[in-house]
This record gives sequence, C-alpha cells and structure tokens, in this order.
Amino acid sequence: MSEIKCPECGKFFKIDENAYANILKQVHDKEFEVSVERRLKDLEERKKLSFEIEKNKIESEYKEKIQSIEN
Repeated sequence: MSEIKCPECGKFFKIDENAYANILKQVHDKEFEVSVERRLKDLEERKKLSFEIEKNKIESEYKEKIQSIEN
C-alpha cells in the first residue's frame, strides 16, 4: 500500500498499488493530452505562417514579372 498526502486538505490516506497506478496514469494521460494539443496548435500556426510567406513570395514574383512586361 502507498500513502498519499492530499494536496487540498493535507491528510494522508492509503491506496493499493493498482489505485496508485491508476492515478499516475490519469495524470500522465492529461499532461500528454495537453502537450499534444499545444504541439498541434504550434504546428498549425507554423503552417499558416509558411503559407503566408510563400503566398507573399509568389505575389512579389508576379508583380516583378508584370512590371518587367509593362516596361
């Protein structure tokens, strides 16, 4: 049995190894989920930024071509 201190009330309580493993899994799963969401959001922002950069580059190239044709 493991003894755990409650972070809210400060009392100690005992749980068996399976319950302890379950609590650890819940904490790990939640942290993993938060990490994945954060990474997905970051990748989406990078994708948008890359798209905008490429779009601006193409627009600039076309403007240069149009100017060279007009001159």
